[in-house]
Amino acid sequence: MGRVWKRVAVATATFAVGVTAAGCGGTADRPAATSAAPAPADSGAPLNFPQCAAMTEDDLSGMLGLPGLRQVAANPLRCGWETGGGGYAVVFAWFRGSSLTERRDQVTLGPAVDVRIAGHPGFTWSGAQGCEIAAGSGGGDFIDWTVTAGAAAAGSPCAALPRLAAATLAKAG
Repeated sequence: MGRVWKRVAVATATFAVGVTAAGCGGTADRPAATSAAPAPADSGAPLNFPQCAAMTEDDLSGMLGLPGLRQVAANPLRCGWETGGGGYAVVFAWFRGSSLTERRDQVTLGPAVDVRIAGHPGFTWSGAQGCEIAAGSGGGDFIDWTVTAGAAAAGSPCAALPRLAAATLAKAG
């Protein structure tokens, strides 16, 4: 497992702990996050996603402009890819029965910006080390794409995340 993927795995574990403790508020150093305008619930029928959102290494490399992506992890709810040499890590996650509004409250990379992806409510945010997009996928579920940059990363695939999320939602059935 590469160094970038290990950082993503630690961030994912930290996120999972954060989801469990979502109602605990902030710390003395950082107040609890608040939402200025929560997005409406995506109450349609839940979409069903194939493993890894049916995205191949070539699909992701082409959409994100990241040549050499290789899949390093896969399960029905979360998949990961990375580039060689400590470049980028890409993670897809499908959160079933999870609140998109609560996820917005957990954003730590920067301020969340409301978006609509293929008619679904969502948020996008970015910071110095990466970016993320989350989009409702019906029935109280949502999907999340994260791109994390390593020390050797150059350029930014963040602008392609809305297109990637829309392609993911389109492939679901």
